[in-house]
Amino acid sequence: MIDWTKLGAIARGLAVEGPTDKAVIEAFLDAGERAGRWQDWRSKLLVEVATGLDEVLRELETPQNVGVVWGLIDQDWRSTSSQLALQTKYGNALLILPRIQIDNYFVDPDELETMFPPAQRNHFTAVRAALVAKRDDWMKQGAMSKALVESGAEEFCSSGGYKLLRQVPVPDDTSVMNHLVNIHANIEPGKVFNAYQSCWRLFQSSASPYHHCINGKLFFKQVVMRELNHSYGAREYKHWIADLTSSLTDCPTDIAPILQSLLA
Repeated sequence: MIDWTKLGAIARGLAVEGPTDKAVIEAFLDAGERAGRWQDWRSKLLVEVATGLDEVLRELETPQNVGVVWGLIDQDWRSTSSQLALQTKYGNALLILPRIQIDNYFVDPDELETMFPPAQRNHFTAVRAALVAKRDDWMKQGAMSKALVESGAEEFCSSGGYKLLRQVPVPDDTSVMNHLVNIHANIEPGKVFNAYQSCWRLFQSSASPYHHCINGKLFFKQVVMRELNHSYGAREYKHWIADLTSSLTDCPTDIAPILQSLLA
């Protein structure tokens, strides 16, 4: 549990799922301050790591004797109804990220390019080409993940060693259907398969595929980092996140209203 007594005069706390979330949210707050969206945010809000979804929710369930505490969680592949149920249970104390995961802020080539100084952007052409070339495969993987989650099959498939959740590229339709038929009698293969196809059609029409249709953490670590390391020199995950956030000139517009509400 987080010791919120250290809030002191700040009296406002935000629990997040991990150290990367904390680093990125604080970087967004710094960037928003530089852009004039808010002032002196560190005197108004304390961001702390709760280590995972369950721990964030536990912080919201525990009565606090000081200040106000919010929790921020990834959207992941939760359905609209699942998100609504969580927000109904926890009210305004629970905030849900506008994108699938925090890493989805570092996988869109249009956004990613702006995080490099102009003098370094001549190396970005190859990076962009690779991200675009891999996009559809990873959107299909996202569609499969969403279908498994919404069909209630994710936990079984993960614990049972099934690879669809992380298999890129997703196999052809016949192979997918055959796999689903074979994995277990308790899973309705037709239901999962139809959900997968429906998700894939929906994702194909998305205006923001890198934001809402891709597992950002996996895509960043397996695709983006590989290309960045090749073009700009090898760095560890946490160092890339720190380097990319350090150059932000403003907070991303989709999360700015959420952060603004915490400082109001």
